[in-house]
Amino acid sequence: MKEFSGRVVDDVRELRNALATFATGVTVVTTR
Repeated sequence: MKEFSGRVVDDVRELRNALATFATGVTVVTTR
């Protein structure tokens, strides 16, 4: 169970990083 939750945390972290990158890209395009 601990391994599973750790994997989920990693996935969530990656997802948030991807979302942040995507949001930054959108912001850059919109501001331009």
